[in-house]
Amino acid sequence: MLPPRLKTIFDFIPPCEFLADIGCDHGFIPIEAVNKGIAKHAAACDISEPSLMKADKNIRFAGLSEKIESRLGSGLAPLGCLEADVIIIAGMGGQLIADILYEGFEKIGSAKLILQPMTNIHELRRRLTDGGFKITAEKLAKEDRRIYTVITAEIGESSDYDCDIGSALITTHDPLLYEWLSEKLRTEEDILSRIPHENGDYIKHRTLADKYREVINKL
Repeated sequence: MLPPRLKTIFDFIPPCEFLADIGCDHGFIPIEAVNKGIAKHAAACDISEPSLMKADKNIRFAGLSEKIESRLGSGLAPLGCLEADVIIIAGMGGQLIADILYEGFEKIGSAKLILQPMTNIHELRRRLTDGGFKITAEKLAKEDRRIYTVITAEIGESSDYDCDIGSALITTHDPLLYEWLSEKLRTEEDILSRIPHENGDYIKHRTLADKYREVINKL
């Protein structure tokens, strides 16, 4: 059984011919997707040879070596152009995820992207919406008292999007949104209590705190 973070990622996977998991670690998601017939074939990719060895061991144990390939390499480099119709990039910083997408842009085509940034979520949203991608959905997942954000995107023209909060989280009334925003607001208020008003970042943090508070009050 997948833990909540991976289960949320998994639930976004549509039926597909070829799934690519970039930074696959243990390879649990492609194994689950192929086992359940959601993906016909998959590639478990990782830049770390020890991680890929763990994934390969799990793939062989599941008896799926003919349907799931383990591929060593950085970012989207292990993939052929337009090979995958679903691409997962999870468990990395938001800026690194954006870098991977832009460096391998020609390999994406019409693939659905399922992204789970660990940090710099707003930066990932901004780079997606500013640079040739549109965000199609978002969902929050809670695991071990931490709330994670899962974003789906595709190549296409983006409309106005709240990159600090995630417009899709508001429109879908995500059940974890209130808790997540309250946590973000506490963080901003703590920062504001420790920096002087004349600090160059004060207005930025005040604006963000006010935005979180405004959305919380409307929930």
